[in-house]
Amino acid sequence: MLMLFGFILFCESTAIRLQSHMIRVDLAKQEEQQLRGLMGRTELGDDEGMLFVYKEPHILRFWMKGMKIPISIGFFDEHKVLINIMEMPLPEKNERLFKRYYSSKAALYALEMPSGWFDRYNIVPGASFEWDEQN
Repeated sequence: MLMLFGFILFCESTAIRLQSHMIRVDLAKQEEQQLRGLMGRTELGDDEGMLFVYKEPHILRFWMKGMKIPISIGFFDEHKVLINIMEMPLPEKNERLFKRYYSSKAALYALEMPSGWFDRYNIVPGASFEWDEQN
C-alpha cells in the first residue's frame, strides 16, 4: 500500500522466480504507483522488491528522489530477459538534480531490489524471470 498526495494507492503483490530465487514483489502497474515506487521505504527484505510493469517497451528512466535506502535495479525486455543492472546509491543530502538511471535499450519491466542483490546472487544480463501474470 502506498500513499501519494493523501490518497492510498494499493499495490498488488505477487511472487516471481528469477533463476532459482523466489522474490516477493509489489507490482507498480499504474502511473501513480510507478512515480512513487519505493520512495519513503526504510527497509527492504533480501527477497523483496518492486516490479514496474509498463504498457510498451521503451527506454526506462529512474532516479532516487525521496529514497531512504540504496537499491539495485534490473531492466528487462518484453520477453522478461534481463538487459542491464545498475546500482542506485542514496543521493547526497543537498542534491537538487538527481542522477538518472536508464535501461540500456527498450525495456518493459524494471525490478528494484536491495542494494547489491543481483551481485550477491550472480544474476547477470541474459537471465529471465517467470511470473504468472494472471494472478
